[in-house]
Amino acid sequence: VGKGLLVGAALPVALAASGGWGAFRAIRPVRAAIVTVEDSERRIRCRIGAILRGIGLDAAALGDRLTVLARPKGGIKLDNPEDVRGLLRVLKDFAPDYLNLDNLARMAGGDENTSEIRPAVEAADAIREELGAAVVLTHHWGKASQDKRGIHRSRGWSGIPAMADAHLTVTREENS
Repeated sequence: VGKGLLVGAALPVALAASGGWGAFRAIRPVRAAIVTVEDSERRIRCRIGAILRGIGLDAAALGDRLTVLARPKGGIKLDNPEDVRGLLRVLKDFAPDYLNLDNLARMAGGDENTSEIRPAVEAADAIREELGAAVVLTHHWGKASQDKRGIHRSRGWSGIPAMADAHLTVTREENS
């Protein structure tokens, strides 16, 4: 499973099921939503099933606390106010406590290497405020710097990490 999907699917599954993910344990079940423009709903559902099996739960543990919006028709551009309003309309009734938006580069119309991407990052804050949910905006980091094993360089505009309230970095050990 890709690192982005660990945060984008495993964490919302653990939260919705009040289960665990590694050392993480949910205190109580919450309503979690996954919005992805990269993967099909079928692929996400298969991965969710694998995650549930991996943590020893069945789909009934999720109840109605997990929703998936995958590859919405026309896509979603967070820097497009109409797209954001549409996304909020879809999510408002579900009322998520946790929302994963996967991924920034594909949900923004601007160049991720310039400040053109700023409106998309700001939209994630507006969505958080409107829904009252924790919003995770998945963004992939660059490769390790040359001759600096394990040290990853920032990918895209330098304001991306600066605008985040927190960072969760998921890495994979070499040869694993």
